[in-house]
Amino acid sequence: MKNNKKGFTLIELLAVIVILAVIALIATPVILQIITKAKRGAAENSVYGMMEASKYAYFTAIVEDKTLAMPITVTCTEDECIYTDSTDTTGGAQAQTGPVDFSGTKLTDGEIKLDSEGRFMETETGKEPKVNGHKCTISAATQKVKCE
Repeated sequence: MKNNKKGFTLIELLAVIVILAVIALIATPVILQIITKAKRGAAENSVYGMMEASKYAYFTAIVEDKTLAMPITVTCTEDECIYTDSTDTTGGAQAQTGPVDFSGTKLTDGEIKLDSEGRFMETETGKEPKVNGHKCTISAATQKVKCE
């Protein structure tokens, strides 16, 4: 009588498991780094989108014959994003405000400022725009966004 057993030995199964574990240990940090980089890039793109929406709101206000005192500041809440101009309110004047229509991930904190030449200003320390936990800075010289 011939004994015909088919299958893998325990040693062979353990060797395969060890090989898969080594591959997982090597691949995990690489994948996590790629995910982090993608989230940072998404935050930067959200700030760029907000910058474009701010310019659009500014030009819309000009077309509607609003006189805005520059710079204008864009801030977001959970519900909406609005711009506010720099009207001196100490004499009882009312600052001009208006909506900034933006579809996408809004700022969760901070602000964006647009100067009288239509360029974005350096963000004050502590008021950097934040998107999904990423703190972003805007360079006035290059108009580039960098998120950490």
